[in-house]
Amino acid sequence: MSFQFKRLILGAAVSSSLILTPFQTSKSQTVQPSQSPSTIRLTVTVTSSKQFDSELKQENFQVWVDKDPAKIVRFSNQEVPVSVGLLFDTSASMDPPAPKKGFGEWSPIQRALARFFELSNPDNDYFLLGFNVKSQLLVDWTSDTASVIDKLGVVKVKGNTALFDACYLAMEKLQHGRHQKRVLLLISDGQDNTSRFSFNEVKELLKETGILLYAIHVLSPQDAGSSLGMEGQWILDELTTTSGGFLLIGRVFRRQRDADEIFATIANELRNQLELEIEPPSVSSEKKWHKIKLKLMSSPHVPSIKNLTLRTRAGYYVN
Repeated sequence: MSFQFKRLILGAAVSSSLILTPFQTSKSQTVQPSQSPSTIRLTVTVTSSKQFDSELKQENFQVWVDKDPAKIVRFSNQEVPVSVGLLFDTSASMDPPAPKKGFGEWSPIQRALARFFELSNPDNDYFLLGFNVKSQLLVDWTSDTASVIDKLGVVKVKGNTALFDACYLAMEKLQHGRHQKRVLLLISDGQDNTSRFSFNEVKELLKETGILLYAIHVLSPQDAGSSLGMEGQWILDELTTTSGGFLLIGRVFRRQRDADEIFATIANELRNQLELEIEPPSVSSEKKWHKIKLKLMSSPHVPSIKNLTLRTRAGYYVN
């Protein structure tokens, strides 16, 4: 593959128009957690040699919460539709092809996104949010994927970057998605210079909501190997690890192969994930971060787990 793919083992409503309407974020807004206090839902990814393992059953998993065993009360390997927030960095630090200085008409990323939609569950719904200094809702919740692709063709890159504000806003909006499984797909260089919200506040909201975050790190030639480029990669890596997603790196604005492979990888993963519902060993009324450890176990029908990799979110809050 021509892009870098970092797999991480567990350790962790406004309508759109041609005029881009800015959103204002507010620190007074709150988001309710995505699970009840009694049971916790876990989206789990298990792969083997870059293929997804479909032979696993409930008996192949053990779960600990804060080092105490937790009971698995439900296991499912059935595909479910997803509510997906697409979050595109449109600041000047991004790397679209010259001379348009924008995504352009049917750019590599548009072609790859079209393929992403083809490979995804047809019952998914999406919104598209662009951001530079301010966040702009380009396409509100829709199943009309053609409208999302077309909108990217008129987006131009300019201005500074309020990445953390945009992430916070997108996660709040995802809470209104019609599907229980919610995913944020972020395309950015990971740099921020104008946000009111902080990195830690965004990370805490990820923990509270249980949203699954996938990030595509767009590294421009001038940032390759620089401290800014490395910092942006670290930020995206840290956030995706916390959520149970992963970070991919590629020149998605300029290399069609990079864009195709990255978006296809994410689409296929979303359709091949498992879901566990666990009952924690104890329920406390105190808001506290609970660490999750998930382990694969061999069984008669899966005698070897040596080549399997496992990923889910690092923990959960109970309010």
